[in-house]
Amino acid sequence: MMLQRSKIAFKLNLVTYLQVWLVFIFITSFVVSNSIKGTTPAFIFAGLSIPVVLCLARKSRGHYVRLMAVITGCFFLYQIVTQLALLIDPSVPYYNHLILVSNESKLLFRSSILTQSIYFVISICLFVYVTLYYRKEHHDKFIAIGALLVVIFGYYIWLFYILTGENGDIISNREFGDGNLNPGHFQTINVGPVSLSRFVGLVGEPSMYVYSILPITVYFFYTGKYRMFIVLVSSLVLTFSGTLLIGVVMFAFALVVTSGTLKRSLLYITVSIVLAWIVFSNEYASGIVDEILFAKLRQESDSGEDRIKTIIDNLIFYSDLPILTKLLGMGFGFVRSPEFLTTLLVNNGFLGILLFTGLVFYPIYKLKGADKRNKGLKYALWLNYIILFTSVSEFSYPSLWLILGISYNQIRAELLEMGN
Repeated sequence: MMLQRSKIAFKLNLVTYLQVWLVFIFITSFVVSNSIKGTTPAFIFAGLSIPVVLCLARKSRGHYVRLMAVITGCFFLYQIVTQLALLIDPSVPYYNHLILVSNESKLLFRSSILTQSIYFVISICLFVYVTLYYRKEHHDKFIAIGALLVVIFGYYIWLFYILTGENGDIISNREFGDGNLNPGHFQTINVGPVSLSRFVGLVGEPSMYVYSILPITVYFFYTGKYRMFIVLVSSLVLTFSGTLLIGVVMFAFALVVTSGTLKRSLLYITVSIVLAWIVFSNEYASGIVDEILFAKLRQESDSGEDRIKTIIDNLIFYSDLPILTKLLGMGFGFVRSPEFLTTLLVNNGFLGILLFTGLVFYPIYKLKGADKRNKGLKYALWLNYIILFTSVSEFSYPSLWLILGISYNQIRAELLEMGN
């Protein structure tokens, strides 16, 4: 009887730790200390999860250690191999015009490999913990609480600006490499004669808010949390972000491709056309779409011009690399780009893109399609992948690894069910 009670307590301890963690999972614009980069609440919980598991887990401790060791071991081995490839053939083209993560002259074993690898290991801590210890009946409501927390604060900032014309954010304090506060955490847009702040919550930037919240919004819809879905959609619209438009278009594309019947495909296409017509027939709405998306593509804004130039510079640099470095990359954390595709291509090569794509698409392929919750996970992963490869470059944001962890947790549960 005592043994049974201790097992129950053990399970509740691990479950409770993740519950508290999830309340802060989406907060990325606040850090405990700017002197130690990346000390967001979610990252601190991730780092502390290692001793938590080692102290509290009994039967699963060995599995946890092996999984962490295999993933991190393979990652660091890959980085060593990339540096050996550069040592074999160091004839890389000029790169000082690129956006480098660390400004140093040496080519091999740059400091950014270590600093950026820490972000990766912390992300893996979240991924492995969720894969092993997440339980939907205990944790989904805390994911909703975490999302609601950033939404409520986001609406406070949004309304504060309408009433005062000032930024009311008194919490966000995250500084970047140049010592400045996140330049994207407070942006405004003119909607006709009205000036509005773009919704960022506690995420830091409109496109990053979309990246963090849109996939989980889709997941909530497919798990029947419709009120939460409506609340999140309303906040996403207020970001006025081109990333949201890309996400919606690619979600519609996924619906058409996976609809299963011609009738349903035609329905999705018709609805998409009608919505597009409504948007572009409205002067204000079409003007907003043009400003946040098409003006950047036409390079009529400074951010759009810089974005395109950085991507092209990275592609040209990659095309001139030695063949082995093209395959393996320059090393983790070498360059930074506005999107993850060319960042990953230069840093980890063509093989790195294949490995990351496999990590994301394996659960999309493996999860049973008939289950509605599984559909939500598949669409959420698809959106994470598309947004990451087209609009943002922050691979370490917890939302990605949370969805990945839940997806692999579900695969694990289905395999255990088949075994029984």
